[in-house]
Amino acid sequence: MSELRAALALGVALLAAPTLRAQTIPELRARIARLVEAQNLAVTAQHRLDSARSMAPNLQLDTARHAGLTLLVIPRDAGLAREAVAEAWPALERTYGTHAAELARTDFHLIVSRGPDTPTGLPRGPVVPVIVATDANGHDVARRLSLSAGQVMSQAFDTALHRWIQTIYPLDPRFDEQRRRDVYEELVTSPWLAVRRCFTGDIARCRQGFGLTGGADPATDWYAPEDRLRLAFERSGGTNGQLALRKSCAEAHRDADCLLLLRGLPRDRLDPPFTTTARATLVSTVLELGGPGAYDRLLANPRAPLADRLAAAAGVSTDSAIAVWRNRVTALAPTSAKVPARSAWAAFGWALVFGVLALRSSRWR
Repeated sequence: MSELRAALALGVALLAAPTLRAQTIPELRARIARLVEAQNLAVTAQHRLDSARSMAPNLQLDTARHAGLTLLVIPRDAGLAREAVAEAWPALERTYGTHAAELARTDFHLIVSRGPDTPTGLPRGPVVPVIVATDANGHDVARRLSLSAGQVMSQAFDTALHRWIQTIYPLDPRFDEQRRRDVYEELVTSPWLAVRRCFTGDIARCRQGFGLTGGADPATDWYAPEDRLRLAFERSGGTNGQLALRKSCAEAHRDADCLLLLRGLPRDRLDPPFTTTARATLVSTVLELGGPGAYDRLLANPRAPLADRLAAAAGVSTDSAIAVWRNRVTALAPTSAKVPARSAWAAFGWALVFGVLALRSSRWR
């Protein structure tokens, strides 16, 4: 079941990346639905692999290759695979620069989920599965392939970068815009003070929300007292001592007890207020601003503070990069319907007419 575990892990990483604490109920339901879909695809793919082992053990795989990207595929889907690698490679090279060549050491395996009895082919060595739906087109496969490649590239991240952002997604204008729309909703609905103040234009609060200031004491560096009450209630455990502190924190609003709870948590339980999706869109903005060599500069000094690394990659100050990111996100705010002045006056006129007629009716005499 190794292929199934790999596929499920990939699905979880791609579809459930944003943390639960800053998502609305509709968003959570949508993400759960997408995760269930990914799980179903993975289970179907595993059934097909098992079927292939028993029905067609000698089925040959074609190879679709473009520059450093290799995608194994059954002959039936060779055209789809060739279209996908040709589209995916430029985005990967634009994102990872010279590091994209490292993908040549990895083979990807395209699995189109048509049914349990359709063979998928048996790769001779380890591969990264790229699972797509039956109706997927070349762009769909390219996007899924790029995301899988991003997971592979993330394995080389240093500890600090990997803790802050698990994956750097390849630059893709359509995908980037959709993720920025998700982040706009986060800015508007987030319970965390730093995120809400970032929405109003406070760049210092944006830095705080991204976890790019301080960090020695996340509970005070990133979260306001009102946040800590909520955070302690969500993250603390159920031991007797914790329950007493939790009650004091939640009911008496004693910030000192909230801090005791939060400081007793493992370091990885206190992420920055912004979700990983928001952080990923910031990194995409940084790489776009920095152009060629930006990814190299991001990785160049793993001991430097993350804010300095982002600035080096972008070629501008961290605050400038955040300002560009914020402008791009808020530009995607839903537009309200505008009624032309002529139509407004016409509506007003008709309202007066109907009002006069109503007053002249027998009902009002």
